[in-house]
Amino acid sequence: MTPQPKRLPSGRWRVRWRDESGNLRQRSFDKKPMASAWAAHVSHARQMGELAQIDAGKKPLGVLADECKTRRWENREPATCNRYVRTWNLHINPYLGTTPVVRVTAPVIEDWLATLKRQGVSADGRRRALSLLRSILARGIEWGYVRGNQAASIPMPTADPKPSVRPLAPAQVEAIVRQMDRPEDQVLTRLLAYAGLRPGEALALTDQHVKKKTLLIEQAVSNGRIKATKTRQVRSVDLLAPLGSELREWMLATGRRGLLFPRFDGEPWRDTDYQNWTRRIFAPAARDAGITATPYTLRHSFASLLIHAGEPVTYVAAQLGHAPTMTLDTYAHVFADLERGVDFDPAKAIAEALSVV
Repeated sequence: MTPQPKRLPSGRWRVRWRDESGNLRQRSFDKKPMASAWAAHVSHARQMGELAQIDAGKKPLGVLADECKTRRWENREPATCNRYVRTWNLHINPYLGTTPVVRVTAPVIEDWLATLKRQGVSADGRRRALSLLRSILARGIEWGYVRGNQAASIPMPTADPKPSVRPLAPAQVEAIVRQMDRPEDQVLTRLLAYAGLRPGEALALTDQHVKKKTLLIEQAVSNGRIKATKTRQVRSVDLLAPLGSELREWMLATGRRGLLFPRFDGEPWRDTDYQNWTRRIFAPAARDAGITATPYTLRHSFASLLIHAGEPVTYVAAQLGHAPTMTLDTYAHVFADLERGVDFDPAKAIAEALSVV
């Protein structure tokens, strides 16, 4: 039965109906046409079995986010899930968590972004937060919370300008290595700098991945688990002769089998292991050498060696495991500064740096 609008003594119009649990609900309007339209909407929702969705938009955004976490985020890679949760907790929940989903409108979103900016959140942080909000509201449409995603119409904040990469020369890499006491820390650092591996890729290397002239990169470590590489592609990286010799001598001396860089219990590194290594081993070594670098940025050194050797962009990109366009964007200034007509041998440059005592 279609609910009928009823005029109230105040002049407003009221529509009453019972929800799926039999509870009496009501809503009032200023004009009869609006009340009649709502009554028809309630009747249609009942016929379609969608009566529960009428009040879905009144649920707080935090309820929808919790549902996203259990139904979607937790099915992602742990690092991705943690990043979503961190962004939600820091930049969205304190401001919009209690706001009914239906009231997360474009003006509200714009005010929220302006608040984040005033509080010093970087453009990259605001971009991540808006992207996550768009995703949450998209799930809200899918699950019947709202009919539209007003975050989709909000333009992304302009990205922060990225500083130009400053590749380290082999002599600088070796200056860092000389500050390290353990051979395995030295070998890991050289793999990052002279093979261009991402840290997770280096930590997933086994003895079977070390070939005669190449390294087979087919997996990576992510918080204690072995998974596919970042691009989900397998690649072979040229193993420059000096690095190959150092690596094989170390493997022979230590008898390493399986993972080359396992935890103390033989398992892959967890995020905390990598953070501790960076903070306690790499960072002090770089500081004592008077060099500013992170383990990840060491791969820029490998890219720079290839570029100065005159290798084409496509080859450099394939060795690093990303798209040629990204290589150009990241290393454009390195290509521009390249001294033409000068022969450069990466292996020789590394060998000379290794020979310095």
